[in-house]
Amino acid sequence: MTSDTPDSLLTYSQLQNTLRTEFARSRRYSYPIACLALQVDRLENLRDIHGVAAKSRVLATVAALVRAQTRMSDSVGLNGDRIIVVLPHTPSEETRAVAERLVRMAAKLVIPFEGQQHRVTLSAGAATSFDKDSIFFDSVLKSAESILATVVGSGGNGVQTDQDTLPAQPVEYSPEPRPERPVRP
Repeated sequence: MTSDTPDSLLTYSQLQNTLRTEFARSRRYSYPIACLALQVDRLENLRDIHGVAAKSRVLATVAALVRAQTRMSDSVGLNGDRIIVVLPHTPSEETRAVAERLVRMAAKLVIPFEGQQHRVTLSAGAATSFDKDSIFFDSVLKSAESILATVVGSGGNGVQTDQDTLPAQPVEYSPEPRPERPVRP
């Protein structure tokens, strides 16, 4: 990663520690915890065509968008090229709404790099654990990443949760009903 990586993102080990702590709290106090796994679609193709710097710029810009559009109590980090978000106190329906909003907003991004304007799409997999339905903290993360793989395998640019019975559907892009916070790349 280059210096384009936002400082507010957690490393994978920090993210696992946060997830472990939040998972224990959610079990103790009986509230839901969700995990989002996000991936910029065709990021490797972008790297092959425009180089590692373009890939890093796009990933950093999308990660900054995710950080800006999530709550302060949410944790955002990177696991390779995937952006992971831990959402405490977030039931399945709200997790889907967050994921769909992030996918819509990412599609609106125009990322300048070396005189070209790059547009991106985002895929999202979401898993929620409530009370004692998961035994291990990392099962929520593994489930979100597995669901993400399904979304990417079906063409990307969509959202799927562990509560869905249908395959991932592309997200429609419409104006946001609430104001957007500015994103700093």
